[in-house]
Amino acid sequence: MTDDTFDRELPQWQQDVADDIQAYTKKWVTQFVQDKTAWKAVPDGVNQRDTEFYVTTLTKRIYDQYRKTPKTWTKKAITGVLTGYFVSNISMPPEDYIPIGPTLTAFVDFVGKKGFVRSIISERAHRAIAEAAPKMVKLAQNPKNYGPAKEVGTAMMAANVDPSDPEAVNAFMDRYNQITQTQQALKGQQYNYASVYHPDEQYKEMPHTETIGQRHWRLATATRFHHQLTEYAWDTWANVDELNKEYSQADVSQAIITLGDALYAQYLESPKTWQSEHFREVFADIIKRQAVPNLQALPASWEHLLHRLIDTAKIPKKLGEALIAEVRSGAKAVPKVSTPGHLQGKVISMKTYKRQLKKRKRRR
Repeated sequence: MTDDTFDRELPQWQQDVADDIQAYTKKWVTQFVQDKTAWKAVPDGVNQRDTEFYVTTLTKRIYDQYRKTPKTWTKKAITGVLTGYFVSNISMPPEDYIPIGPTLTAFVDFVGKKGFVRSIISERAHRAIAEAAPKMVKLAQNPKNYGPAKEVGTAMMAANVDPSDPEAVNAFMDRYNQITQTQQALKGQQYNYASVYHPDEQYKEMPHTETIGQRHWRLATATRFHHQLTEYAWDTWANVDELNKEYSQADVSQAIITLGDALYAQYLESPKTWQSEHFREVFADIIKRQAVPNLQALPASWEHLLHRLIDTAKIPKKLGEALIAEVRSGAKAVPKVSTPGHLQGKVISMKTYKRQLKKRKRRR
């Protein structure tokens, strides 16, 4: 939809005109609400505050975008704003769009009868609103029609975030930005590198088994699986609210990548060839050595990941279900925490874990 806000052929935008429009339309709304006969045409549930919002938003945006005052409204301006700005920028549930059209048509009928605008203008506005409103309601059902600001507002409403609480808003925005940037990274689109967790490349130095049967350890293969695990971790964290509300992206990524890298290093297994007994051993070893910063994230991350891998046919269903059973069994060994996000006991670094793993392999 074309935004004519910066159309050089339009008259220059003027603050005093914009202020004047807002002042007299608010007075019109007050008189409209007080007129019992006119107010009967307004849908049930709509109050003065709602009406003022609909009217002032429409009048302000029509002036900003088309330089038209209520006394010179055109079909093009009304249609453009209702099916454009109202849909893309106003944060409200889709069903709340339904009463907007009837409220606005009742309002323009009122201002026409009162002589605030010429009857030809009010009649034209009525027809334009009546025609555009159903299109607006339909467009509002599809999130693809939302602008970035509305996407944020809608997400905040869905998460029950109080917009008057700065701490809650800041926490939500941090998480929201990480999720959106991660989703862009997964699509191969440009993204903010700092907003997406990137694991180190210690898998290259991880002690590994050279040969098992006909299989041989290869750095290129280890790298491919490491990158695959990273994308699996990104996808799982970004798309599972239960995870991204509870754990950081780093916690989930490290839980998934650490175990997956170890399965290839020790057993030369890819996701499609993971074995239950090997998965069980590595899972238990990570818990025993506290090899990831947040052990609470380990079972949660892997159970959600395995469900997603089954659903997308990236691993056989039978294998996925067997591994989920191992996760649930192994989760019993995860130490309880007294404070969310803080483990009891010692937490070792990834580098220390891999050094201990190397010593362990030497003793075999």
